[in-house]
Amino acid sequence: MLLTTLFSLPTTLALDIDDAGRMLVLYDGTGTRQVNEVTADGTWRALTDLGDTCRGARFVPGSSQVVVEHDTGGDERGQLSLLDLAGSGLPALTPLVHDAEYIHHLVAARAGRILYTTNRRNSVDFDLITRDLASGTETVLYDAGGWVMGVDPSPDDKWVVLSKASSPANSIQLLLVDTSSRSVTELTPADAHNDQGPRSPGCPTRPRSWCRPTSTAIARRSAGTTWPTRRGATYWWTTRGTSPPGRRRTAYTSWSAYSRTARSRWPCTGSRTAR
Repeated sequence: MLLTTLFSLPTTLALDIDDAGRMLVLYDGTGTRQVNEVTADGTWRALTDLGDTCRGARFVPGSSQVVVEHDTGGDERGQLSLLDLAGSGLPALTPLVHDAEYIHHLVAARAGRILYTTNRRNSVDFDLITRDLASGTETVLYDAGGWVMGVDPSPDDKWVVLSKASSPANSIQLLLVDTSSRSVTELTPADAHNDQGPRSPGCPTRPRSWCRPTSTAIARRSAGTTWPTRRGATYWWTTRGTSPPGRRRTAYTSWSAYSRTARSRWPCTGSRTAR
C-alpha cells in the first residue's frame, strides 16, 4: 500500500528560469512528464500535451520561444521542437531538429541559437552542435568521438567543457573546447582513474561549475587521481592565465590547476552551479 502511494505521487522538476521570474518545469501529473510554465505569481500554464515524455526545455533569451526535448513514439530518442508562448492556451509544437533514427539532447539555449548533442554521424558517438535558429545553419564544435556525458558552456560562450567517458572504469575525462577555433584541450588525462563526482539525480555526470561573468571553471576530483595536489582539492581553471581572486597574483599558464584549501576561500560572485 505504501509503495503504491509513493509511486503514484506526481513529481515536478525545475528546468529553467528567465529574467522575468518565469519557470519551466516538468510535471508528470497527467501520466507522462510534460512541460509547464510557472509565472512569478505562481500561475501554471501547460505548454505540451504529448503522448510521449518530455525530457527538457529552455527559454530562448530575447524571444517568446521555448525549445523542448521530447520522445517520439516512446523510442527514448530525443527530438527538439520549438514553442511560441506569445499567444494563449496550448502552443503549437514546431519541429526544429527531428530525425527519429537518432538521439538529440538539448544542452543550452542562447539568444538566436541552441547547443545540442547528437549521435546522427555514426549512431554511436555524440557530437556537439550549435544551430542558428533563424537560418538553420549548424556548426560542429566537437566530433572527435566518445561518449559525451556532460556539456557545460561558459557564461560568455567562448568555451565548453565536455565530460567524456574515459578508458578506466567509472572514469570521466574533461575536455575544453574553444568555440571560435574549435580546438580541443585535454584538462584531465584520458587514462587517469578520475571519477569526476559528485553525482546528483537526473544529471549524474556534471561536476563542473562556471563563475560568472568570467571564463573561470571549477572541477572536483576524487581521491586516487593523478593530479599533482593533495586529496580533497578543488581545481580552478582560468582562461585569463592568472591565479583566482584572493590569491597571490602569480601568472600561470592558461587552464592550469589550482588547489583550494579549507582556509583559502576564493570569491565567485554570482557563480552558477552545474546541474
